[in-house]
Amino acid sequence: MTHHHFALALVSALTISVPAIPITQSTPILATYHDVTNEWPDEIIAAEHMLQEFCYPKLDAYRGNDYAIIEKAYQFTLQTLRHNQQRSSMDPVLRGLVSGQGDSQSYYDMFSMILLHYGLSTSHLSCENDTFAHELLAVKLNEKWYICDPYLEDQTPSSERDYYYFLKGFNSISQTHGKIVNWDNCQLENEDYTQGNSSLSKAIPIYRIYNPRSGEHFYTQHFEEMITLSFKSNWILEGVGWNAPIHSDEPVYRIYNPNTGDHHFTTNRLEKDTLVCLGWVDEGIAWYSNPQKTIPLYRQYNANVNIGSHNYTTSIEERDALVQRGWHDEKIAWYGMPR
Repeated sequence: MTHHHFALALVSALTISVPAIPITQSTPILATYHDVTNEWPDEIIAAEHMLQEFCYPKLDAYRGNDYAIIEKAYQFTLQTLRHNQQRSSMDPVLRGLVSGQGDSQSYYDMFSMILLHYGLSTSHLSCENDTFAHELLAVKLNEKWYICDPYLEDQTPSSERDYYYFLKGFNSISQTHGKIVNWDNCQLENEDYTQGNSSLSKAIPIYRIYNPRSGEHFYTQHFEEMITLSFKSNWILEGVGWNAPIHSDEPVYRIYNPNTGDHHFTTNRLEKDTLVCLGWVDEGIAWYSNPQKTIPLYRQYNANVNIGSHNYTTSIEERDALVQRGWHDEKIAWYGMPR
């Protein structure tokens, strides 16, 4: 397939004065059905080109590591889609990329499409029990077949999600999913895949984005939010700042100042409540601190600006450089995890 550059239609509704998207809201990847089908009338080809734009550049570094490719493809599918059972005539993958919503077919087709791009083998199965019947995806890893179920995974509340349906064996799936039918010539392993999969159940990336016009650094675990902001002309994606645990007993709160457009992050509930009393908006839990205190996140404060007054970094060099310029060293804000 010939590779073309896909010029996405940017979302113009966001401006510097508008807060970043609330962390409870899903955001479509930046395109419209009209733009995509004008460029590529074939919907499957259009979906492939959108994945080339948004997904494959992030996974290419893991070529040769099949487990990592499966893990990152699973994460991308979960971060991109939100469940909407309403049927559509649009190709399931394209629908998910354009609208950020999809039925079960969107989850499995997107996940499978990414894996097939990297030469991995997949097989569609079905399950039936007393409460539901839906499609499953079997993935071949180290010459053995395991089940991945991103659709059912996404039905788990994010606060409870621990990747229960990633690279599972027949024994686990038969307990949760019931009878497996339409095996499609693949023999499932009885036990779950265990070697190395602790990284997925423990860590998520926190993206760091910079606005050179306002001077604000912004941080988010949400792929859709990162994509929306980083594809604005005045925001620069600086990559993954650190990894955070899926859950811990120490949340990091996110607060927004509607008067200045500034965001603040803190583990201190009293600090959060004080700012809310002063008119800031409580946007909930942004991510969690690592209780093992592996990677410190340093916090610096600039009293001379209203936007971007705080900076958070794992880099001692960056911290020291800002302090030399007059920023206040506010010590360790919370802890991240190794990448």
